[in-house]
Amino acid sequence: MNWSRLALRNLSRNRARSLTTIIATALGYAAVNLFAGFAHYMFASIEDAHIYEQGNGHVQIWKAGARNNLNDDPAQLLLTQDEQTKVETALAELPEVEFFSPLLEIKGTIDFDGRTGYFIGQAMDPIKRDELLSRATSLQSKDGTFFQGEAITDPEAYEFSLAEGLAEALGTSLGDPIILMAPTVEGQMNAVDGTVVQTLSVASEALDTRYIFMPLTIAQQLYETDGVSCFRAVLQDTEETDTVVAHLKSLLPSDQWEVLPWYDVSRLY
Repeated sequence: MNWSRLALRNLSRNRARSLTTIIATALGYAAVNLFAGFAHYMFASIEDAHIYEQGNGHVQIWKAGARNNLNDDPAQLLLTQDEQTKVETALAELPEVEFFSPLLEIKGTIDFDGRTGYFIGQAMDPIKRDELLSRATSLQSKDGTFFQGEAITDPEAYEFSLAEGLAEALGTSLGDPIILMAPTVEGQMNAVDGTVVQTLSVASEALDTRYIFMPLTIAQQLYETDGVSCFRAVLQDTEETDTVVAHLKSLLPSDQWEVLPWYDVSRLY
């Protein structure tokens, strides 16, 4: 007897039971696929937020031990000009790298009209920073912007971008003058003043009342250094991350350098 005919006869013998089984199987299949799609969306969103919204890039390059350094000396593990040139040369040779930028992490106090607060800041080329943020899908409003105020386009401008929580805590508005103070790499107190031209949303609640962004040259002036904390590279395709990391590790010895893919930096992912 043909097995197909036997199966059809079995199904038709109790149609209600067969229909119930078919519906249950279909619903189960749909539920599994719906959950898989949701899980994929969540991982994709975390990936997008980490790489673009938070400005981390696909690959980061630090001097060995610098990323988790708790030493109070900010100059100890900054990349010198020669080291920056070495990293730039290595990144420029890779066709998978779309663009890269040095970044300097800074911290200090901010003053507005007698009200002070502590800030944690990042400084890089403002054009490349905006290019990073513009690729984030979750920050953009309906008109396509990802901040309130004016874009920082001049790398030499004394213009600052404050997290919305920090601006609210200080009572600052767009166009207000502020003063940033921090110890230099030699331990002397220094200050720069400028204008608030942007406020932006920050995903982390802890950073919302602390975060500030400024052009790299202004931060280096505040710290009185030509060093940077690290390099962040953006690739043409996220799938090329492992290939790029492997190549960079072959050029930059692990006892001197730390080359990190984005998924190792993002603890949430």
